[in-house]
Parts: sequence; structure tokens; C-alpha cells
Amino acid sequence: MSHPLRRLAACAIAGITISFVVIPPASATAPGDNGPLAFRRYLDTDRTTAALFTVRPDGTGERQITWPDAGTQDSQPDWSPDGRLIGFERCAPDTVCAIYTVHPDGTHLTRVTAPCDASPPDIETKCADESGIAFMPDGRHIVFTRSTGRVSDEGFIEHSAIVISDLAERHARTVVQSRPFSGDNAQVVASPSGDRLAFQRQNSSLGTPAGKTAVFVVNIDGRRLHRITPWSLDAGDHPDWSPNGRWVLFRSNEGGGFLDSQFFVVHPDGTRMHQVTHASADTLLLSASFSPDGRRIDYAQSGLGGLPDIFTMNTDGAAVRQVTRNPLWDNPSAVIAANSRHKAVHALASALRGRGGWQVDDALAYMTETVWPLLDQERGGHPYPREEFDADVRDAFERYQDGGGEPVRRRARVHEAPRSATASASSTVSAMSPGDTVMP
Repeated sequence: MSHPLRRLAACAIAGITISFVVIPPASATAPGDNGPLAFRRYLDTDRTTAALFTVRPDGTGERQITWPDAGTQDSQPDWSPDGRLIGFERCAPDTVCAIYTVHPDGTHLTRVTAPCDASPPDIETKCADESGIAFMPDGRHIVFTRSTGRVSDEGFIEHSAIVISDLAERHARTVVQSRPFSGDNAQVVASPSGDRLAFQRQNSSLGTPAGKTAVFVVNIDGRRLHRITPWSLDAGDHPDWSPNGRWVLFRSNEGGGFLDSQFFVVHPDGTRMHQVTHASADTLLLSASFSPDGRRIDYAQSGLGGLPDIFTMNTDGAAVRQVTRNPLWDNPSAVIAANSRHKAVHALASALRGRGGWQVDDALAYMTETVWPLLDQERGGHPYPREEFDADVRDAFERYQDGGGEPVRRRARVHEAPRSATASASSTVSAMSPGDTVMP
């Protein structure tokens, strides 16, 4: 995995560097009627604080459900099969990420991960970093990634394990464990029947093949581990099971900064893989998940002004419908009024980085036409010369080119809640054999 603390510092997802960001995922989609979506949104222009929200599939009824401290990011939400809980990860400065649950109305916030009183450096050698929660179909158990040990120079953790546990973490069991520093096992999700797990494997330079990413499936007893996507597709980004368990949804070119990628589906045995979307190379495509009725796919792509928003489409890629509209460029005057001139210009120029193919001169020309006339160049007696405006635009836009927009490994997820779903299987955790699977 990427180092948790480095992940916080590099929280800006490629092309998604605005103050309010909406990003969807794929976690276990329980069968049932379609209910509200859960998603993450940044709360500040510096993208240091993120909270969870819910919204109906038609875009109405948006509601904030977590209120993290400044500098803390809540992300990767997953609904319990009965729709009564939302699990998520919380990453705060100078500590490891931890798993929490909360009720859909924002009450009863509960920490699942054991408390960590340690401090940097090498905090992962003292406390486990736990992230990427997904509910098992019985609603009483969860599966997640547990990362411990030292961090290599290239940012991979020493021990990356997939763990199944009860909600109190009194009975936890490792299902898959990597060789030291060989790569990350992350973004895990259980099949609707609860007997198999799908997850993304990202190899380090010590893995085989080095630096490649693919989707794997394994039984919950650690047996029958097998890869279901070719290494050449660089596949992953929160694979999701269809509610009937027949398909696994994933995105190609996972390491490509969300550009030049497509959504695919494949059978859990690796057969009958086919492409769902045919987006242009400069379209931002982010994580996706099946709707609980299995008829649609909820996902994020670049929307208004090139900024990412939530969309929904049929499972064949047709009938695309936009659900949310990113508010930053809806009213640039409000952004200017609420911030210093420098900060407002930085926020608005950063947002333009999501427009595929734009160069800094394109952003400068657009900002000069749309934003410069709105600025009070003499606010409070302090002048804002045109050369400072140009420099602020260039600095904000070019920061992504210099690597400031490197994608994080774990992205916030959107998952749709079933209104009337029931657990599709009783717990099968007790049936697991005593042997763990070790990734090569």
C-alpha cells in the first residue's frame, strides 16, 4: 500500500483538486431495491478535510453524515446489507487510518479499529493501519485491508493482509497475506453469497510481474486464489460484484491518473470479459459500483466544466444520467467572496485541471475572461496586480504537472444502499480452514 501518512499528504486525486469533490466506488453491492448513494466530498479548498454525504439516485435529499476534525478525511463508505450502517475509513494527520461505522442519519459514530496512542515515525510498526472496509453479506462481519510493518522507499508496506472480522474485531482472521514489501492487497469486497472475495493486487518492484496491477478472486478460507484480469489491463479500482454474483466490475489503466481508462465486467473465473464504456482518452473515469437491483452502474466521470460528478448508466453503458453537479464553478463569485483573492484564484484554477487536454495557457485565458473581471483589485486597500493573478493561476494549474496531483491508492467510494435488502447468506466465516493464503 502507499504509506498512510504520505497518502494524506497526497490527497489530491489526479484532476480532482477542487474544494468539493464527489467520487464513487465499488464495494459489495447487496441485492435489493435502489436506495441513496454514499460518497465523500472535500470541505476545503486545500483538500485536507473530507466528510461523507448521502444523496438519492435522482440527486435530491443530499445530507452530510460525518463531521471530521480539520485535516481528517473520511472516505470509502460501504452500506451494510440491511442499510442500517455505513462503514468507512478515517485518516487523520500523524496516525494510522482506522475503520468506523455510522448510522445513515449521522448518529452513533463508532470506531472499530483498536485505538492507537503511538506517534510517528514508523507508526505502522506500532499500530495496524486498517482501511477499505466492506460488509460481508451477513451484516455482522466485515472485510478490510490491514497494513503493518515498515514502509519501503517506493512506498509499499511490509505486510499487506486481507482480514475478515466481526464488527468488534474480537475475532479477526487473515485470508490473504503478501510476502514482505511485495505489494498491496486492497479494495476488497465480498461476493453476494459471502463465499468469495475480489480484490486489487498492486505489485511493487519485488512482485511478479513488477509494478503491475490486477484483480484477484479467492475463497474466504484462503483457497483457490486466482487472477481474473490480464496484467496488461492494469485493472482494479474497487472491483464490485453484481448482485447475482455472476459478474465483477472493474476499471482499466488503474495507475493512469483516471484518464484513458474504461469500465469492464468479467466472470469470477476470468471468462467472458467485455468492455462496458467507450469514453474518450481525456475523460476522467473513477470508481464504480452496481446498483442493488443490478440494472445500472453508478460511477463518476468528468462532468460540469470537466469536474468529476456522479453518474449512472445501464449495465451495457447506455442511458447515462448525471446525478450530482459539482458546485465550485456553478458560482465563482461565491468562491471569491468567501476566500482571499489568492486562495479563490488557486481553487478555481486548480479545478480547471480536470479539463482534459487543457494547458496552462488555456486556463489562464479562461480565468482572465471569467474570473479577473469579478475580482476587487483593491480590496481593503491591498492591490492585486495582474502579474500576481497570472502567477497564481500558473502556480495552481502547473502544480499537477509537477506531480502534486498524483492519485492516491485508496479513493473515496460511492455505494448505493438497498431499501429492502436482506442478507443473502448466513455467516460462513466459521467454515474457514486454518490456513492463510500467501500472495507470491
